[in-house]
Amino acid sequence: MKILLLVLPTLCQAALPGTAGSVPTHRFVPQFGVHPPGINGGPPQTSEAEAYLNNFGYITKKDGPEPPTAFDFQMGLLRFQMYHGLYRSGLYDVETEEKMSLHRCENPDMDNGAALRDVKPKGLWKKKVLTWSIQGNPANMDAKEAHAAVAEAFQTWEGVADFRFVQQQDQLGGQSDILVAFEPLRNKQHPTVISRSGGPAPSKITLDSTQRWGHKFLVPGDLPLLRVVTHSIGHSLGLQHTPELDSLMNPLFKSYQLFSKLEHIPTEDNVSLRKLYVPDVPEASVAPEIPVTEGPAGPVDEGLSIPVTSQTHGDDRNCPQHVDSVTSVSDSVWYFFRGYNVWQVKNQQFVGEPVRIKELFPGGPDFVNATVTSNGLTVLFADRNLYGYEYDAGRFVKAQGFPRELHERVLFFPQAAFPLTNGSVVLLSGNVFATYDVVANQPHILNDKNRMFPNLPEDVRSGIPIHNQDFTKYHMFDETTVSQWDSITHESTSAQPLNEFFKCASQSATTSKTRRF
Repeated sequence: MKILLLVLPTLCQAALPGTAGSVPTHRFVPQFGVHPPGINGGPPQTSEAEAYLNNFGYITKKDGPEPPTAFDFQMGLLRFQMYHGLYRSGLYDVETEEKMSLHRCENPDMDNGAALRDVKPKGLWKKKVLTWSIQGNPANMDAKEAHAAVAEAFQTWEGVADFRFVQQQDQLGGQSDILVAFEPLRNKQHPTVISRSGGPAPSKITLDSTQRWGHKFLVPGDLPLLRVVTHSIGHSLGLQHTPELDSLMNPLFKSYQLFSKLEHIPTEDNVSLRKLYVPDVPEASVAPEIPVTEGPAGPVDEGLSIPVTSQTHGDDRNCPQHVDSVTSVSDSVWYFFRGYNVWQVKNQQFVGEPVRIKELFPGGPDFVNATVTSNGLTVLFADRNLYGYEYDAGRFVKAQGFPRELHERVLFFPQAAFPLTNGSVVLLSGNVFATYDVVANQPHILNDKNRMFPNLPEDVRSGIPIHNQDFTKYHMFDETTVSQWDSITHESTSAQPLNEFFKCASQSATTSKTRRF
Protein backbone atom coordinates (compact mmCIF):
# COMPACT_ATOMS: atom_id res chain seq x y z
CA MET A 1 0.00 0.00 0.00
CA LYS A 2 2.88 2.34 0.78
CA ILE A 3 4.18 1.79 -2.73
CA LEU A 4 0.84 2.84 -4.18
CA LEU A 5 0.81 6.05 -2.17
CA LEU A 6 4.24 6.97 -3.46
CA VAL A 7 3.29 6.60 -7.11
CA LEU A 8 -0.12 8.26 -7.03
CA PRO A 9 1.11 11.85 -7.51
CA THR A 10 3.05 10.68 -10.54
CA LEU A 11 0.15 8.54 -11.72
CA CYS A 12 -1.95 11.70 -12.15
CA GLN A 13 0.48 12.79 -14.86
CA ALA A 14 0.96 9.45 -16.59
CA ALA A 15 -0.60 8.44 -19.89
CA LEU A 16 -3.40 6.42 -18.34
CA PRO A 17 -6.95 6.38 -19.65
CA GLY A 18 -8.91 9.59 -19.37
CA THR A 19 -12.44 10.49 -20.27
CA ALA A 20 -14.20 7.84 -22.37
CA GLY A 21 -10.98 5.83 -22.56
CA SER A 22 -8.94 8.57 -24.22
CA VAL A 23 -5.60 9.98 -23.20
CA PRO A 24 -6.06 12.23 -20.14
CA THR A 25 -7.44 15.60 -21.17
CA HIS A 26 -6.54 17.62 -18.09
CA ARG A 27 -4.83 20.98 -18.54
CA PHE A 28 -3.59 21.32 -14.97
CA VAL A 29 -2.85 18.53 -12.50
CA PRO A 30 -2.96 19.41 -8.80
CA GLN A 31 -0.34 17.61 -6.74
CA PHE A 32 -2.68 15.84 -4.34
CA GLY A 33 -1.16 15.43 -0.89
CA VAL A 34 1.85 17.64 -1.70
CA HIS A 35 1.51 20.84 0.32
CA PRO A 36 4.11 23.64 0.17
CA PRO A 37 4.77 25.45 3.47
CA GLY A 38 2.43 28.30 4.28
CA ILE A 39 3.37 31.95 3.95
CA ASN A 40 5.11 33.42 7.03
CA GLY A 41 4.68 30.21 8.96
CA GLY A 42 0.99 29.85 8.12
CA PRO A 43 -0.81 26.55 7.40
CA PRO A 44 0.37 24.45 4.42
CA GLN A 45 -1.04 25.49 1.07
CA THR A 46 -3.61 23.29 -0.68
CA SER A 47 -4.97 23.38 -4.22
CA GLU A 48 -8.53 24.52 -4.96
CA ALA A 49 -9.37 20.97 -6.05
CA GLU A 50 -8.25 19.58 -2.68
CA ALA A 51 -10.19 22.27 -0.85
CA TYR A 52 -13.28 21.43 -2.91
CA LEU A 53 -13.13 17.70 -2.17
CA ASN A 54 -12.35 18.25 1.50
CA ASN A 55 -14.86 21.01 2.25
CA PHE A 56 -17.84 19.45 0.49
CA GLY A 57 -17.50 16.03 2.13
CA TYR A 58 -15.86 13.84 -0.52
CA ILE A 59 -12.78 13.02 1.61
CA THR A 60 -12.84 10.40 4.35
CA LYS A 61 -11.17 12.17 7.25
CA LYS A 62 -8.91 10.39 9.71
CA ASP A 63 -9.38 10.42 13.48
CA GLY A 64 -5.86 11.69 14.17
CA PRO A 65 -4.09 14.91 13.20
CA GLU A 66 -2.62 13.50 9.97
CA PRO A 67 -3.72 15.40 6.84
CA PRO A 68 -5.36 13.53 3.93
CA THR A 69 -2.91 11.65 1.75
CA ALA A 70 -2.68 11.57 -2.02
CA PHE A 71 -4.63 8.30 -1.95
CA ASP A 72 -7.39 9.91 0.15
CA PHE A 73 -7.76 12.68 -2.42
CA GLN A 74 -7.77 10.15 -5.26
CA MET A 75 -10.69 8.38 -3.58
CA GLY A 76 -12.43 11.71 -3.07
CA LEU A 77 -11.98 12.53 -6.75
CA LEU A 78 -13.62 9.24 -7.71
CA ARG A 79 -16.53 9.95 -5.38
CA PHE A 80 -16.94 13.39 -6.94
CA GLN A 81 -16.97 11.90 -10.45
CA MET A 82 -19.47 9.26 -9.35
CA TYR A 83 -21.74 11.81 -7.66
CA HIS A 84 -21.89 14.08 -10.69
CA GLY A 85 -22.23 11.40 -13.35
CA LEU A 86 -18.76 11.85 -14.85
CA TYR A 87 -16.51 9.20 -16.32
CA ARG A 88 -14.75 7.75 -13.27
CA SER A 89 -11.16 8.07 -14.43
CA GLY A 90 -9.72 8.96 -11.03
CA LEU A 91 -7.91 11.79 -12.82
CA TYR A 92 -8.36 15.54 -12.65
CA ASP A 93 -9.39 15.77 -16.29
CA VAL A 94 -11.09 18.57 -18.21
CA GLU A 95 -14.63 17.37 -17.47
CA THR A 96 -13.90 17.15 -13.74
CA GLU A 97 -12.29 20.59 -13.72
CA GLU A 98 -15.26 22.09 -15.57
CA LYS A 99 -17.76 20.53 -13.17
CA MET A 100 -15.81 21.88 -10.18
CA SER A 101 -15.80 25.34 -11.74
CA LEU A 102 -19.62 25.69 -11.71
CA HIS A 103 -21.21 28.01 -9.17
CA ARG A 104 -22.59 26.10 -6.22
CA CYS A 105 -24.21 26.10 -2.79
CA GLU A 106 -21.86 25.96 0.21
CA ASN A 107 -23.71 23.15 1.99
CA PRO A 108 -21.94 19.74 1.76
CA ASP A 109 -22.67 17.04 -0.80
CA MET A 110 -21.42 14.12 1.28
CA ASP A 111 -20.40 13.47 4.89
CA ASN A 112 -16.92 12.07 5.38
CA GLY A 113 -17.06 10.32 2.02
CA ALA A 114 -20.53 8.81 2.61
CA ALA A 115 -24.09 9.79 1.78
CA LEU A 116 -25.67 12.50 3.92
CA ARG A 117 -28.06 11.53 6.69
CA ASP A 118 -31.54 12.99 6.84
CA VAL A 119 -32.08 15.80 9.32
CA LYS A 120 -33.25 14.28 12.62
CA PRO A 121 -36.90 14.91 13.56
CA LYS A 122 -35.96 17.10 16.51
CA GLY A 123 -34.19 19.49 14.11
CA LEU A 124 -37.22 19.96 11.83
CA TRP A 125 -39.85 22.65 11.98
CA LYS A 126 -42.61 22.05 14.53
CA LYS A 127 -45.05 24.36 12.74
CA LYS A 128 -46.35 24.63 9.21
CA VAL A 129 -46.79 28.42 8.88
CA LEU A 130 -43.35 30.04 8.53
CA THR A 131 -42.47 33.71 8.29
CA TRP A 132 -39.77 35.08 5.99
CA SER A 133 -38.09 38.39 5.29
CA ILE A 134 -35.39 39.99 3.14
CA GLN A 135 -32.33 42.03 4.07
CA GLY A 136 -30.15 43.84 1.56
CA ASN A 137 -30.13 43.74 -2.23
CA PRO A 138 -27.86 42.39 -4.97
CA ALA A 139 -25.44 44.97 -6.33
CA ASN A 140 -26.40 44.58 -9.99
CA MET A 141 -30.15 44.10 -9.75
CA ASP A 142 -33.20 46.22 -9.11
CA ALA A 143 -34.41 45.65 -5.55
CA LYS A 144 -38.04 45.25 -6.63
CA GLU A 145 -37.15 42.52 -9.13
CA ALA A 146 -34.94 40.73 -6.60
CA HIS A 147 -37.68 40.77 -3.97
CA ALA A 148 -40.17 39.47 -6.55
CA ALA A 149 -37.88 36.50 -7.27
CA VAL A 150 -37.62 35.66 -3.56
CA ALA A 151 -41.40 35.89 -3.13
CA GLU A 152 -41.91 33.64 -6.15
CA ALA A 153 -39.51 31.07 -4.70
CA PHE A 154 -41.51 30.86 -1.46
CA GLN A 155 -44.73 30.68 -3.47
CA THR A 156 -43.30 27.71 -5.38
CA TRP A 157 -42.85 25.79 -2.12
CA GLU A 158 -46.33 26.80 -0.89
CA GLY A 159 -48.43 23.75 -0.03
CA VAL A 160 -45.63 21.18 -0.31
CA ALA A 161 -45.88 19.03 2.85
CA ASP A 162 -48.61 21.49 3.96
CA PHE A 163 -46.20 24.41 4.50
CA ARG A 164 -47.42 28.02 4.27
CA PHE A 165 -45.20 31.11 4.09
CA VAL A 166 -45.93 34.65 5.27
CA GLN A 167 -43.68 37.64 4.52
CA GLN A 168 -42.69 40.00 7.33
CA GLN A 169 -41.56 43.59 6.98
CA ASP A 170 -37.82 44.26 6.65
CA GLN A 171 -37.53 45.83 10.08
CA LEU A 172 -38.75 42.57 11.62
CA GLY A 173 -36.27 40.48 9.66
CA GLY A 174 -34.38 39.38 12.73
CA GLN A 175 -37.56 37.81 14.10
CA SER A 176 -38.61 35.85 11.01
CA ASP A 177 -38.27 32.09 10.70
CA ILE A 178 -36.36 32.30 7.41
CA LEU A 179 -34.18 35.31 6.66
CA VAL A 180 -32.98 35.86 3.07
CA ALA A 181 -29.94 38.13 3.18
CA PHE A 182 -28.07 39.64 0.24
CA GLU A 183 -24.55 40.34 1.46
CA PRO A 184 -20.95 39.59 0.49
CA LEU A 185 -20.06 35.99 1.32
CA ARG A 186 -17.04 36.00 3.59
CA ASN A 187 -14.81 33.02 4.44
CA LYS A 188 -16.24 30.96 1.58
CA GLN A 189 -15.37 27.26 1.49
CA HIS A 190 -14.50 27.61 -2.21
CA PRO A 191 -14.39 30.43 -4.78
CA THR A 192 -17.37 28.94 -6.66
CA VAL A 193 -19.75 29.33 -3.70
CA ILE A 194 -22.57 31.84 -4.24
CA SER A 195 -25.02 30.84 -1.47
CA ARG A 196 -25.17 29.21 1.93
CA SER A 197 -28.13 28.01 3.96
CA GLY A 198 -28.53 27.36 7.66
CA GLY A 199 -31.28 25.73 9.64
CA PRO A 200 -33.91 24.55 9.71
CA ALA A 201 -35.52 26.16 12.76
CA PRO A 202 -34.54 29.01 12.40
CA SER A 203 -32.79 29.55 9.09
CA LYS A 204 -30.69 32.15 7.33
CA ILE A 205 -30.17 32.06 3.57
CA THR A 206 -27.16 34.11 2.48
CA LEU A 207 -26.84 35.09 -1.18
CA ASP A 208 -23.64 36.67 -2.46
CA SER A 209 -24.64 40.25 -3.26
CA THR A 210 -21.55 40.74 -5.44
CA GLN A 211 -22.65 38.15 -8.01
CA ARG A 212 -24.43 38.97 -11.26
CA TRP A 213 -28.00 37.86 -10.61
CA GLY A 214 -30.97 37.81 -12.97
CA HIS A 215 -34.65 36.92 -12.86
CA LYS A 216 -37.21 37.76 -15.54
CA PHE A 217 -34.86 38.79 -18.32
CA LEU A 218 -31.72 36.69 -18.06
CA VAL A 219 -28.73 37.15 -20.32
CA PRO A 220 -25.66 34.92 -20.69
CA GLY A 221 -23.62 35.05 -17.51
CA ASP A 222 -26.57 35.85 -15.23
CA LEU A 223 -27.17 33.49 -12.32
CA PRO A 224 -30.82 32.43 -11.91
CA LEU A 225 -31.90 34.02 -8.64
CA LEU A 226 -35.21 32.14 -8.54
CA ARG A 227 -33.47 28.78 -8.93
CA VAL A 228 -30.88 29.52 -6.21
CA VAL A 229 -33.41 30.87 -3.69
CA THR A 230 -35.78 27.94 -4.29
CA HIS A 231 -32.86 25.54 -3.73
CA SER A 232 -31.91 27.37 -0.53
CA ILE A 233 -35.46 27.24 0.83
CA GLY A 234 -35.25 23.47 0.39
CA HIS A 235 -32.31 23.49 2.82
CA SER A 236 -34.26 25.74 5.20
CA LEU A 237 -37.00 23.10 5.27
CA GLY A 238 -34.55 20.25 5.91
CA LEU A 239 -33.61 18.83 2.51
CA GLN A 240 -30.04 17.82 1.70
CA HIS A 241 -28.10 17.87 -1.55
CA THR A 242 -28.76 15.12 -4.07
CA PRO A 243 -26.90 14.13 -7.26
CA GLU A 244 -30.18 13.84 -9.18
CA LEU A 245 -29.97 16.24 -12.12
CA ASP A 246 -33.69 16.98 -12.19
CA SER A 247 -33.83 17.85 -8.49
CA LEU A 248 -33.80 21.40 -7.15
CA MET A 249 -31.40 20.12 -4.50
CA ASN A 250 -28.57 19.37 -6.91
CA PRO A 251 -25.72 21.50 -5.48
CA LEU A 252 -24.52 23.04 -8.76
CA PHE A 253 -25.93 26.11 -10.50
CA LYS A 254 -25.58 26.97 -14.17
CA SER A 255 -26.30 30.30 -15.78
CA TYR A 256 -29.35 31.65 -17.55
CA GLN A 257 -30.27 28.66 -19.72
CA LEU A 258 -31.15 26.40 -16.78
CA PHE A 259 -34.24 26.79 -14.60
CA SER A 260 -34.97 30.32 -15.79
CA LYS A 261 -38.62 29.37 -15.34
CA LEU A 262 -39.82 27.21 -12.49
CA GLU A 263 -43.50 26.38 -12.23
CA HIS A 264 -43.52 23.69 -9.55
CA ILE A 265 -41.34 21.66 -7.21
CA PRO A 266 -39.98 18.49 -8.91
CA THR A 267 -41.62 15.26 -7.80
CA GLU A 268 -38.48 13.93 -6.14
CA ASP A 269 -38.14 16.99 -3.90
CA ASN A 270 -41.85 16.97 -3.12
CA VAL A 271 -41.68 13.34 -2.02
CA SER A 272 -38.43 13.86 -0.07
CA LEU A 273 -39.93 16.72 1.94
CA ARG A 274 -43.13 14.81 2.62
CA LYS A 275 -41.10 11.86 3.88
CA LEU A 276 -39.50 14.18 6.44
CA TYR A 277 -42.73 15.76 7.69
CA VAL A 278 -45.73 13.66 6.69
CA PRO A 279 -45.93 10.21 8.30
CA ASP A 280 -48.36 8.72 5.77
CA VAL A 281 -46.39 9.14 2.53
CA PRO A 282 -47.69 6.47 0.09
CA GLU A 283 -45.43 3.44 -0.02
CA ALA A 284 -45.20 3.72 -3.81
CA SER A 285 -43.26 6.94 -3.33
CA VAL A 286 -40.41 5.36 -1.40
CA ALA A 287 -38.11 2.43 -2.02
CA PRO A 288 -39.44 -0.92 -0.77
CA GLU A 289 -37.61 -2.73 1.99
CA ILE A 290 -35.88 -5.94 0.92
CA PRO A 291 -34.91 -8.32 3.74
CA VAL A 292 -31.26 -9.30 3.71
CA THR A 293 -29.61 -12.17 5.46
CA GLU A 294 -26.75 -12.29 7.91
CA GLY A 295 -23.34 -12.97 6.49
CA PRO A 296 -20.35 -14.66 8.10
CA ALA A 297 -19.23 -11.29 9.45
CA GLY A 298 -22.45 -10.82 11.45
CA PRO A 299 -25.58 -8.71 11.11
CA VAL A 300 -26.07 -6.37 8.22
CA ASP A 301 -24.67 -2.88 8.77
CA GLU A 302 -27.49 -0.50 7.88
CA GLY A 303 -24.94 2.24 7.28
CA LEU A 304 -25.98 5.73 6.32
CA SER A 305 -29.27 6.88 4.90
CA ILE A 306 -28.65 6.91 1.17
CA PRO A 307 -30.97 8.76 -1.20
CA VAL A 308 -32.78 6.50 -3.61
CA THR A 309 -32.05 8.27 -6.87
CA SER A 310 -31.71 6.96 -10.35
CA GLN A 311 -29.06 9.49 -11.42
CA THR A 312 -30.24 8.73 -14.92
CA HIS A 313 -31.04 12.14 -16.36
CA GLY A 314 -34.78 11.87 -15.75
CA ASP A 315 -35.24 8.13 -16.35
CA ASP A 316 -38.28 6.38 -14.93
CA ARG A 317 -37.23 4.79 -11.63
CA ASN A 318 -38.80 1.52 -12.76
CA CYS A 319 -37.17 1.62 -16.17
CA PRO A 320 -33.66 3.16 -16.15
CA GLN A 321 -32.01 3.81 -19.49
CA HIS A 322 -28.47 4.42 -18.19
CA VAL A 323 -26.36 1.80 -16.45
CA ASP A 324 -23.21 1.76 -14.33
CA SER A 325 -22.88 -2.03 -14.24
CA VAL A 326 -24.78 -5.28 -14.81
CA THR A 327 -24.07 -8.78 -13.52
CA SER A 328 -25.88 -12.11 -13.84
CA VAL A 329 -26.36 -14.86 -11.26
CA SER A 330 -28.06 -17.12 -13.83
CA ASP A 331 -29.20 -17.01 -17.45
CA SER A 332 -32.47 -15.37 -16.42
CA VAL A 333 -31.66 -13.38 -13.25
CA TRP A 334 -29.49 -10.26 -13.53
CA TYR A 335 -28.79 -7.26 -11.32
CA PHE A 336 -28.68 -3.77 -12.83
CA PHE A 337 -26.74 -1.00 -11.01
CA ARG A 338 -27.09 2.74 -11.39
CA GLY A 339 -26.04 5.39 -8.86
CA TYR A 340 -26.83 4.21 -5.34
CA ASN A 341 -29.50 1.81 -6.58
CA VAL A 342 -29.87 -1.74 -7.84
CA TRP A 343 -32.72 -3.35 -9.80
CA GLN A 344 -33.48 -7.04 -10.27
CA VAL A 345 -33.98 -8.13 -13.88
CA LYS A 346 -35.64 -11.41 -14.89
CA ASN A 347 -35.59 -12.47 -18.52
CA GLN A 348 -34.53 -8.94 -19.53
CA GLN A 349 -37.46 -7.43 -17.65
CA PHE A 350 -37.17 -5.09 -14.65
CA VAL A 351 -38.87 -6.42 -11.53
CA GLY A 352 -40.37 -3.81 -9.20
CA GLU A 353 -38.66 -0.69 -7.92
CA PRO A 354 -34.98 -0.15 -7.11
CA VAL A 355 -33.45 -0.54 -3.67
CA ARG A 356 -30.24 0.74 -2.19
CA ILE A 357 -27.19 -1.34 -3.01
CA LYS A 358 -26.34 -1.60 0.70
CA GLU A 359 -29.78 -3.06 1.41
CA LEU A 360 -29.41 -5.93 -1.03
CA PHE A 361 -25.70 -6.54 -0.41
CA PRO A 362 -24.98 -6.77 3.36
CA GLY A 363 -22.09 -4.55 4.37
CA GLY A 364 -21.66 -3.49 0.76
CA PRO A 365 -20.63 -0.17 -0.77
CA ASP A 366 -22.83 2.85 -1.42
CA PHE A 367 -22.12 2.59 -5.16
CA VAL A 368 -20.21 0.39 -7.58
CA ASN A 369 -17.62 1.09 -10.26
CA ALA A 370 -17.88 -2.43 -11.70
CA THR A 371 -19.45 -5.83 -10.94
CA VAL A 372 -18.85 -9.39 -12.09
CA THR A 373 -20.02 -12.92 -11.25
CA SER A 374 -17.64 -15.85 -11.68
CA ASN A 375 -17.95 -19.43 -10.39
CA GLY A 376 -20.85 -18.50 -8.11
CA LEU A 377 -19.06 -15.52 -6.57
CA THR A 378 -20.49 -12.04 -7.23
CA VAL A 379 -17.96 -9.26 -6.71
CA LEU A 380 -18.72 -5.55 -6.42
CA PHE A 381 -15.87 -3.11 -7.09
CA ALA A 382 -16.05 0.30 -5.38
CA ASP A 383 -12.98 2.50 -5.58
CA ARG A 384 -10.20 -0.06 -4.87
CA ASN A 385 -12.29 -2.32 -2.65
CA LEU A 386 -13.75 -5.73 -3.56
CA TYR A 387 -16.97 -6.94 -1.91
CA GLY A 388 -17.70 -10.63 -2.48
CA TYR A 389 -21.09 -12.38 -2.18
CA GLU A 390 -22.62 -15.79 -2.71
CA TYR A 391 -26.14 -15.96 -4.11
CA ASP A 392 -28.32 -18.28 -2.03
CA ALA A 393 -32.08 -18.73 -2.46
CA GLY A 394 -32.61 -15.26 -3.83
CA ARG A 395 -30.37 -13.51 -1.29
CA PHE A 396 -26.78 -12.31 -1.30
CA VAL A 397 -24.62 -13.53 1.59
CA LYS A 398 -21.22 -12.00 2.28
CA ALA A 399 -18.44 -14.36 1.16
CA GLN A 400 -15.63 -15.28 3.50
CA GLY A 401 -12.53 -13.09 3.23
CA PHE A 402 -14.36 -10.05 1.88
CA PRO A 403 -14.19 -7.09 1.61
CA ARG A 404 -10.59 -6.84 0.51
CA GLU A 405 -8.40 -4.38 -1.32
CA LEU A 406 -7.37 -4.62 -4.96
CA HIS A 407 -3.81 -5.87 -5.44
CA GLU A 408 -1.24 -3.07 -5.56
CA ARG A 409 0.02 -4.20 -8.97
CA VAL A 410 -3.24 -2.97 -10.49
CA LEU A 411 -2.71 0.78 -10.48
CA PHE A 412 -5.93 1.74 -12.25
CA PHE A 413 -9.44 1.91 -10.84
CA PRO A 414 -11.67 -0.78 -12.42
CA GLN A 415 -14.54 0.71 -14.42
CA ALA A 416 -15.80 -2.49 -16.07
CA ALA A 417 -15.50 -6.26 -15.72
CA PHE A 418 -16.51 -9.51 -17.38
CA PRO A 419 -15.81 -13.19 -16.54
CA LEU A 420 -13.51 -15.62 -18.36
CA THR A 421 -13.72 -19.37 -18.83
CA ASN A 422 -10.90 -20.20 -16.41
CA GLY A 423 -12.52 -18.54 -13.40
CA SER A 424 -10.58 -15.32 -13.79
CA VAL A 425 -12.20 -12.02 -14.67
CA VAL A 426 -11.15 -9.12 -16.88
CA LEU A 427 -10.94 -5.70 -15.22
CA LEU A 428 -10.89 -2.66 -17.51
CA SER A 429 -10.36 1.06 -17.29
CA GLY A 430 -10.13 3.06 -20.48
CA ASN A 431 -7.56 1.38 -22.72
CA VAL A 432 -5.91 -0.84 -20.09
CA PHE A 433 -6.99 -4.17 -18.61
CA ALA A 434 -5.92 -6.81 -16.12
CA THR A 435 -6.95 -10.45 -15.90
CA TYR A 436 -7.64 -11.05 -12.24
CA ASP A 437 -8.25 -13.96 -9.86
CA VAL A 438 -10.82 -12.56 -7.42
CA VAL A 439 -10.49 -15.55 -5.06
CA ALA A 440 -6.69 -15.38 -4.77
CA ASN A 441 -6.80 -11.58 -5.17
CA GLN A 442 -4.00 -11.68 -7.74
CA PRO A 443 -3.59 -10.16 -11.22
CA HIS A 444 -2.12 -12.20 -14.08
CA ILE A 445 -1.84 -10.15 -17.28
CA LEU A 446 -1.84 -6.36 -17.57
CA ASN A 447 -1.94 -4.97 -21.09
CA ASP A 448 -3.69 -2.83 -23.68
CA LYS A 449 -7.44 -3.48 -24.01
CA ASN A 450 -7.67 -2.81 -27.74
CA ARG A 451 -4.83 -5.21 -28.41
CA MET A 452 -6.24 -8.17 -26.50
CA PHE A 453 -9.98 -7.45 -26.69
CA PRO A 454 -10.60 -5.42 -29.86
CA ASN A 455 -14.03 -4.05 -30.79
CA LEU A 456 -15.36 -3.75 -27.26
CA PRO A 457 -17.59 -0.70 -26.71
CA GLU A 458 -15.45 2.38 -26.16
CA ASP A 459 -16.96 3.06 -22.73
CA VAL A 460 -17.69 -0.56 -21.80
CA ARG A 461 -19.29 -1.02 -18.36
CA SER A 462 -20.05 -4.76 -18.11
CA GLY A 463 -19.95 -8.04 -19.97
CA ILE A 464 -22.36 -10.95 -19.37
CA PRO A 465 -22.11 -14.33 -21.13
CA ILE A 466 -25.13 -14.79 -23.39
CA HIS A 467 -25.42 -18.35 -22.08
CA ASN A 468 -24.30 -19.28 -18.58
CA GLN A 469 -20.81 -20.86 -18.53
CA ASP A 470 -20.38 -20.27 -22.27
CA PHE A 471 -17.67 -17.64 -22.57
CA THR A 472 -17.53 -17.33 -26.34
CA LYS A 473 -20.25 -14.70 -26.74
CA TYR A 474 -21.16 -11.84 -24.43
CA HIS A 475 -23.67 -9.06 -24.00
CA MET A 476 -21.44 -5.98 -23.70
CA PHE A 477 -22.91 -2.87 -22.07
CA ASP A 478 -21.88 0.75 -22.18
CA GLU A 479 -23.85 3.44 -20.36
CA THR A 480 -26.81 3.53 -22.77
CA THR A 481 -26.50 0.58 -25.20
CA VAL A 482 -25.83 -3.15 -25.41
CA SER A 483 -24.17 -5.15 -28.18
CA GLN A 484 -23.03 -8.75 -28.71
CA TRP A 485 -19.30 -9.48 -28.78
CA ASP A 486 -17.58 -12.71 -29.86
CA SER A 487 -14.47 -13.48 -27.80
CA ILE A 488 -13.05 -15.76 -30.53
CA THR A 489 -13.56 -13.68 -33.68
CA HIS A 490 -13.64 -10.37 -31.78
CA GLU A 491 -16.59 -9.32 -33.91
CA SER A 492 -19.26 -7.07 -32.44
CA THR A 493 -22.87 -6.48 -33.48
CA SER A 494 -24.39 -3.03 -33.77
CA ALA A 495 -25.44 -1.43 -30.49
CA GLN A 496 -29.04 -1.58 -29.27
CA PRO A 497 -30.48 1.03 -26.84
CA LEU A 498 -31.08 -0.26 -23.32
CA ASN A 499 -34.75 0.74 -23.47
CA GLU A 500 -35.19 -1.67 -26.39
CA PHE A 501 -33.17 -4.49 -24.82
CA PHE A 502 -34.85 -4.37 -21.40
CA LYS A 503 -38.58 -4.37 -20.70
CA CYS A 504 -39.93 -1.90 -18.17
CA ALA A 505 -41.71 -3.15 -15.08
CA SER A 506 -44.76 -1.05 -16.01
CA GLN A 507 -44.76 -2.47 -19.55
CA SER A 508 -44.63 -6.01 -18.24
CA ALA A 509 -47.53 -5.39 -15.88
CA THR A 510 -49.65 -4.13 -18.77
CA THR A 511 -48.67 -7.02 -20.98
CA SER A 512 -49.54 -9.60 -18.31
CA LYS A 513 -53.21 -8.58 -18.44
CA THR A 514 -53.58 -10.01 -21.94
CA ARG A 515 -51.01 -12.80 -21.82
CA ARG A 516 -52.26 -16.41 -21.74
CA PHE A 517 -50.34 -19.12 -19.88
